[in-house]
Amino acid sequence: MALESLTDRKCCSSWQATQDQDLLVDIISDGPPQLLFLRSLPCWAGLLEEIRRGEVELQDLDEGARSDRGLVLVAVRASQGRALEYASWTLRNDKALVLEAVTRNGLSLRHAAASLRGDRDVVLAAVRDCPMALEHASELLRRDRDFVTMAMRISVRAAGGLSQELSSDPAFAGRLLELFPSALVYLSESLRRSKDFILQAVQKNGEVLRYACGWHSEPEVVLTAIEKAMVKCRCCG
Repeated sequence: MALESLTDRKCCSSWQATQDQDLLVDIISDGPPQLLFLRSLPCWAGLLEEIRRGEVELQDLDEGARSDRGLVLVAVRASQGRALEYASWTLRNDKALVLEAVTRNGLSLRHAAASLRGDRDVVLAAVRDCPMALEHASELLRRDRDFVTMAMRISVRAAGGLSQELSSDPAFAGRLLELFPSALVYLSESLRRSKDFILQAVQKNGEVLRYACGWHSEPEVVLTAIEKAMVKCRCCG
């Protein structure tokens, strides 16, 4: 089988550009090789190494460079995902490249194309790095009860990205507090100020009282939480 010409390509090992004089046997001596050939224009050949070393940032380059997938991929890795902000629109709509960015910096999700901010795989990858990244997901995902619960299983702090609709929904919020009592602090003020809602919440999970600021001196709420805790202890015993 004929090999494709490697003209105008740069060989990278572990995301470090190799040099013409490097021997392949030296590059792979430490284990299985992780080589990648990136195509770029001849005038950009030296940019890969400069970007990797942080001497050149993607934001300083022209639109042509910011549309070059090879250069942008190296920049995204070198900048821990932050370079996604300066990539071309086309590349911000590239799922594989966006995943490279959000796994390193979840908040870079805000710079992804709208279609990818509604992609479950991409958003969950972002949440794993930074739970608050859920705030930058599409409104459709932020209103999806099952998806939001899935994100909160990664970290309760993802509740900070709840849509206004869900954070104010008594039924959903009540079910959420059964699983994640600390999520109370992320719910709407109207729910947190509602005695009826707080009472229902502590009846289902007494741990909610710990996060119910302003209700610790309310006898009915406190007694309800204590009774719930006692029932739980008897069941465990």
